[in-house]
Amino acid sequence: MRLRGRCALHLGMRLVFALLAAALLVPAPARGQSAVLQIDRDSLRVGEAFDLVLVVNGGGVVLPPDSAAFGPEISVAMPPDQSTNLNEQGRETTRLTYRAQAFALDSLVVRPVAVRVVNRVDTLVLSTTTATVRMRRLVPNDSTAALKPARPPLPFGPPLWLLFALALASFAALAFWTWKRRGAPPPPVVAEPERVLTPLETLMRNLDALDRVPQPDGRDVRPFFDSLTDAFRTYLEARLNIPAHEQTSRELVEHLGRMERAGTLQSGATALARDLFRVADLARFADVRPDAQVARVAVDQTRTLGRYIEASREVRVVREGVPKSTTRPPTAHA
Repeated sequence: MRLRGRCALHLGMRLVFALLAAALLVPAPARGQSAVLQIDRDSLRVGEAFDLVLVVNGGGVVLPPDSAAFGPEISVAMPPDQSTNLNEQGRETTRLTYRAQAFALDSLVVRPVAVRVVNRVDTLVLSTTTATVRMRRLVPNDSTAALKPARPPLPFGPPLWLLFALALASFAALAFWTWKRRGAPPPPVVAEPERVLTPLETLMRNLDALDRVPQPDGRDVRPFFDSLTDAFRTYLEARLNIPAHEQTSRELVEHLGRMERAGTLQSGATALARDLFRVADLARFADVRPDAQVARVAVDQTRTLGRYIEASREVRVVREGVPKSTTRPPTAHA
């Protein structure tokens, strides 16, 4: 019996020592330590940004609470801005500033949040105060207030006075443009450049003009043959690049003969030129008066000579125009 009493005493003493050790191991808040929640506004709108400040008075390292600890009605950006300073009593104060947005309807209530503070040998858990702020309504308080009457529908299209003003301005601009156009000089007429005739075309045009002249018949035929030989000499100057107007008939025939012997001029052209100049020189210088048939044959011989020379290999292509004398029409004969 005495042994059982001693065992119960030892067991009771062990329980007391265990309770004392547990009490020593449980962390307790330091003297005067507290955590306070502060909001920098007295009222908020839905979705408006504001600063949520957590102030911890007392020493130690403050571990910022997670954003989910503040509840579903508030959105908190992490991490917060943290600063530490001394208050008026010389105690260390830590401020955690969160950038937050409120999504409550009537009022925003931030309930107490657990804040962990690490001291030298242990970790304390502080509970913050409750922060409340009023939410401003976006609709009138009296939900039964009468709605404003609807506006009448807008008229379709612009007003009539605007259409009238536009029409009047268009008419005035048209009248001014017409008045200015009447006094302006007419636009210059740009004449198309005259096509330059080739030497052969000029020769054929002059020969056609001689065909239209009445053929001399026993009268003075010198002007007719002067025009004929002048047209042929002008053609020779342009095509063969020789001073045909300064050479005699014999010199021109010899030049054509050299071309024929060299194989650059069709055979028979020299004899044709010799007959042409012989008849023309007799009519011009020997006072011989051939009849109209001879004059017509001389014009045809000149056309044939032009075609022979045009087909030769020594023809010079004139790109700078026809000499002035080639455009002179043949002299009309009585």
